[in-house]
Amino acid sequence: METEQALEQAARWQQLLCRLESVETAHVVFAPDGSPAEVHVLARAGKNAKAVARDVQSALCAGFGVEVDHKIISVAQLHPALAPAAGMRLAFFGMEVHTQGRALEAGVTLAGFGQCRTGRARGSTLPFSRRQCIAQATLEAVHAFTGEAARYELRAVDCAELSGKGVTVAQVLSLTGGKDLLGSAYTQPDADAAVVRSVLDAVNRQLSFLPQPTGRPGPG
Repeated sequence: METEQALEQAARWQQLLCRLESVETAHVVFAPDGSPAEVHVLARAGKNAKAVARDVQSALCAGFGVEVDHKIISVAQLHPALAPAAGMRLAFFGMEVHTQGRALEAGVTLAGFGQCRTGRARGSTLPFSRRQCIAQATLEAVHAFTGEAARYELRAVDCAELSGKGVTVAQVLSLTGGKDLLGSAYTQPDADAAVVRSVLDAVNRQLSFLPQPTGRPGPG
């Protein structure tokens, strides 16, 4: 399976699995031949792991007509004390993009925990560099909230087409968790904002388990 197709398919599967009541987040890996190779889910406490795995199988069969072997499904469950607190997510607040010749600088401001913080990055005006620059600025804003409690590295951010609509897909590596995360957002009506939203889609579920940051609010 081509990388772009694999990213699209993984994003669709993960979005479906995250709608399950017991699932907090999901990560799907496809083999080169297009068959599912790994399905990882992080589940809330309350339902045993085998039951969660059966829910995953049923959802994928009903949603995509694919019967997934239970052997490739791994389920990690959260301790009840780690249940996410309400509202512990970062939101897109605003963005500035400045160009001078071929140089580009992006500033992305995120809001959360009653605060606003801004991250910045530099790149070029080439389309792929523009996306990477905005995505990196978004991660810098995330790091302004999390510090060393959660660190992320941008793997890729690209555009694809899904059912006739443009989709922006971000791949982010969790340096603290050691896992690849995927996020997506519809590219229209604002392609720059879609980059920010795709990065947030990738990291927000993990961020919801972090304690509230302390200290003075950053620039906003």
